[in-house]
Amino acid sequence: MEIGGWNIGPLFPMWLQTQKMITQVDISGGGIQVGNEDAPWLMYLGSNKFSGPLPLISTTVAELDLSNNSFSKGLSHFLCEAKNGSYKLEILNLGGNYLSEEIPDCWMNWLGLTVLIMRDNNLIGGIPRSMKVLTDLRSLDFRRNRHNGPFSSSSENCTKLNKIDLAENGFVGQLPAWLGMRFPILIALILRSNKFDGEFPQELCHLKDLQILDLANNTFGRIIPRCISNFSAMVKGKKVLDDDMYLYGYYYQTPERECSGMIPLSTQLQSFDPMSLQGNKFYGLPLVVNCNLGGPVPNVEYDEDESDKNEVD
Repeated sequence: MEIGGWNIGPLFPMWLQTQKMITQVDISGGGIQVGNEDAPWLMYLGSNKFSGPLPLISTTVAELDLSNNSFSKGLSHFLCEAKNGSYKLEILNLGGNYLSEEIPDCWMNWLGLTVLIMRDNNLIGGIPRSMKVLTDLRSLDFRRNRHNGPFSSSSENCTKLNKIDLAENGFVGQLPAWLGMRFPILIALILRSNKFDGEFPQELCHLKDLQILDLANNTFGRIIPRCISNFSAMVKGKKVLDDDMYLYGYYYQTPERECSGMIPLSTQLQSFDPMSLQGNKFYGLPLVVNCNLGGPVPNVEYDEDESDKNEVD
């Protein structure tokens, strides 16, 4: 049943509570603001006016969308006071609330999760170790929280991930080499606006299916390795289908610090929109003007033996 956008609030409708054959219901945007304990199904309840702590849910719920409400406090009650036995939950969207505190280390009963969205909250700390048991996870989205610490190895076992979005947090340190080895089908890696530093790991070039790479607003080194030519999926125009949103197209964005030098030949960079390389001092194709001087690109004779054709610094 899909009645999203209908103004059926502020009370949870009595007629819906008496239904026995419905297995899925979407009442998002319904203006419901009654206490969440009165709702018999906690499925697609996004964009309402629910508030207070997160409720406990039935072990039989498969998809739960509580996004864009006013839930607050921490996640311990929801995750750690779970009923005995594993939950069947596959998709959990808690984005756009006022959740706070650290994410508790209580993921052992949530083994079926494939999509986990906690963006736009006030969560702090790092990624808990027990998340390594979420081996079926495909999409991990912690964008716009207050997370910190290094890129945790907790996600190293989540080898089915298609999307990792940790943007706009306070993560620090170098990106681990295993990031390019453990996620063979990764499509989107979004780490913008953190405090990552160090050099661009060569191992990231093993991500042959990568279509979205956003490392902007960090403090990575100035070397862009030639092996980025392995990112061939970026220029094939494939449509990216994600479980919590539809992402079309692709882009590569260089970190927002001033890089310089000749753009490597025989790489996918020649296929990119010149606008994606703005704000640097590059020269060479695909640029038609010199980014540094604002004039035409110099007539450069590319020698196959030149060492600077392999990288931009």
